Amino acid sequence: MKVGIPRGLLFNDFSPLFIPFFKYLGIKTVVSDETNRKIINRGLEIVPAEYCFPTKVAYGHVDNLLKKLKKDDFIFIPYIANTGEPTGSYRYCVTCPWTQSAPDLMKSAPKLAKEGLNLENLVSPSLFFDWGLNHIEDQMKKAVAKMGHSTKNVRAALQEGLINKERFDKKIEERTKEVFDSIKKYKKNEPAFLVMARPYTAYDANVNNDIVNKILDAGYLAIPLELAPIGSIDISQQMPKMYWIQGQKKLAAIELLNKNKNLFGIDITYFACGPDTQINQQMR
Repeated sequence: MKVGIPRGLLFNDFSPLFIPFFKYLGIKTVVSDETNRKIINRGLEIVPAEYCFPTKVAYGHVDNLLKKLKKDDFIFIPYIANTGEPTGSYRYCVTCPWTQSAPDLMKSAPKLAKEGLNLENLVSPSLFFDWGLNHIEDQMKKAVAKMGHSTKNVRAALQEGLINKERFDKKIEERTKEVFDSIKKYKKNEPAFLVMARPYTAYDANVNNDIVNKILDAGYLAIPLELAPIGSIDISQQMPKMYWIQGQKKLAAIELLNKNKNLFGIDITYFACGPDTQINQQMR
C-alpha cells in the first residue's frame, strides 16, 4: 500500500510533517513529479471552473499521481483551514478558500473521477493546526484507519512529523539570518529583490515563470518571502482584520522594504486570487 501526495498548494509547507509521519507508520509515500508543461496542460484540461493558476496546476499534480498509483493505493489531500502560526499579534492564520477546500475541488472534477479518483481512495482529514495536538491526532487516526492501517502508533508518528517540521522551520530561520547578513555585505548601491509569493508559487519555477533565476541571471540577489526576517514585525495594529496568513506575511514584508532602501519587492499574484484582491490594495 502506498499513499500519494501531490506537489501542489500547501505541499512545501507541510510535506516535512506528513512524509515522516507516513514513513514512521511504514506507509510508503509517492509524490507527483515536479511541475512541468505536461502537468500544467493536464491541469488546464481537467479543471472544471475558473480558479487561480496554482489551483489549476494542482489538478495536474493529482492526475500525475493517479497514473503512478494502483487501485488499492490512496491519495492524501487534507483540508487545512489554518497553519497555526499567525504573525505578530494576530490570533488567526487562515489559508485561502481554494486551499482549504482542495479535496472538494479535486472531487468535483469529472475528468479526475474518470482517471480513478473517488471517495474511497481520497484521504482528507480536516486539520486546524491551532486546535492542538489532540485534534490533529484524532483526524490523522481517522485518515490512517480509512487506509486500513493500524492507528496504534499515530501519536508517535505525528510527534515524529512535528519534530521534523520544527527542524525544517529552524533551518529556515537560520538561513534567514545568513541571507540578511549577506545583504549587509552586498554592494551598497545594488538593489536586491524580495520575491513576495506563496511557497507553492515562490519555489516552483514553472508556476512563477522562473522569476528567481531571471533575477539571479541579471546579476541581482533574489530572496524568497520565507527567508525574510518578518517574524518580529507586527502590523496587526495597522491591519487588525488581516486573517489571511499570506496577507500577514506580505504586509509585514512591506514594512521590511520601507526600512531597507536597496531592497525591492516583487509581488507574484494570479488572476482569480480572491484574497489578493484585498491584500494587494492594502499593500499599496
